[in-house]
Amino acid sequence: MRQTTKHQMILFICFVVLFGIFTKPYVTSGNSASRFATMQALIEENTLSIDNTMFIGNAQSFIINQTSPLMRRDSVEGINGTNDKAFIDGKYYSDKPITLSLIGAGLYSVLYHFFGLSFNNNGPLVVYILTFLLAAIPGALIIIVFYRLLYYCQMDNNLRFFMSALLGVSTLILPYSTVLNNHIPATLLIGIAILQIFNIRFLENNKDVRSQFIYLGICLSLTTVIDMVIGGIFMVFTLIYLLCLKSTRNLVPYFVVALLPAFILHAMFTIPLTGDLKPASMHPEFWDYPGSGFNVDTLTGVKIHHASFMDWLMYSFHSLLGYRGLMSYTPLLVIGSFFLIAEIFHRKKYFAEAMLIGTSSIFVILYYLLTSDNYGGWAYGMRWFVPLVPGIFFFTAFAFKKTGYEGWKKIGLYATVAWSILFALVGTYEPWTNMWRTPISFVNNLYLLLKELIR
Repeated sequence: MRQTTKHQMILFICFVVLFGIFTKPYVTSGNSASRFATMQALIEENTLSIDNTMFIGNAQSFIINQTSPLMRRDSVEGINGTNDKAFIDGKYYSDKPITLSLIGAGLYSVLYHFFGLSFNNNGPLVVYILTFLLAAIPGALIIIVFYRLLYYCQMDNNLRFFMSALLGVSTLILPYSTVLNNHIPATLLIGIAILQIFNIRFLENNKDVRSQFIYLGICLSLTTVIDMVIGGIFMVFTLIYLLCLKSTRNLVPYFVVALLPAFILHAMFTIPLTGDLKPASMHPEFWDYPGSGFNVDTLTGVKIHHASFMDWLMYSFHSLLGYRGLMSYTPLLVIGSFFLIAEIFHRKKYFAEAMLIGTSSIFVILYYLLTSDNYGGWAYGMRWFVPLVPGIFFFTAFAFKKTGYEGWKKIGLYATVAWSILFALVGTYEPWTNMWRTPISFVNNLYLLLKELIR
């Protein structure tokens, strides 16, 4: 068996087990509940309306079968329902893009019709299985895709193995692979897209370029209908990148055509409901109902939320380096950003790819910094930025490829690794973090974790 094949098998098995251990058998957020509600409605009621699902209520404590709560915010209190729902023509619907819920509904259909399992009667088991299949498995696949991407970093296979494992235990990929969300599937698809981009340009004796253009289009279209901001921005800049490749420019139509199936499916379900391609979460008019948790002033992506430049500056600081910061929760990304910028500044081998990843990441970050003010709500770190991690982390690998670290540089590198792993591990306690205590999700999780350990 080739060493690279052996490495990938070991990585996949280990991370399936790791993510499986931490996968939650209860619904930890209204965000997850909103998606589960659509799955239940489609299979049990043959409708998109979630009115008759068990998730229709608003955050009320309850117990299933006299045992642990199916839904909870922390180790003590359970909740039943979701505030992530829109009111359209007298009925409630999930505000989420439909594609991920459709995939989940297909899986739930197998559990419901062939095994007799349901949310009402087997809640924790059903939630665990669906979360495992839709988050833990994609999370493990991210590690495999990243291992393959590191081929282009031209490093020793053992170092590739180490860096791939480090991605899985030192970033927010770890906690978010344990709960249902759209960020992990989007991260996997973005990772595959980046791998295809490198294959198209750099793979030696490449005889499958046309297929790679098609795979790239499929991945980015699926990303867009699962996470519209990340997917849409990467899709636009990828198209520009492909048009700049003179040797393969004639294959761009294959990329464009490959975008269509996912967009058509999204349109078939979304336009009849909202009137356009935008999900209900981007329509303030659907949130004007008694008990609504959101309005035009609190919804993300519908307006610029900051009253002053200083207000925006403070929010930006805490989103990147502070309370919920992308870099403060994963400082290894600071190193990656440094090497990414160096790749661009010195116009090295991967200049164009660094420009694509860097520019797309900046636009994604700016979008959320301008159109949100809640750091992603009750969540660990900045969940919206998770799909950016593999692209930046690829350049983090360049730091470990270097040799000769001595003194403070060596200590600093080890400290950065330890910090990143600690923050990722604490996040696994509750990725949808209880934010009542402090504005720092790490502190909140650590408090609840220690409280549970010592009681």
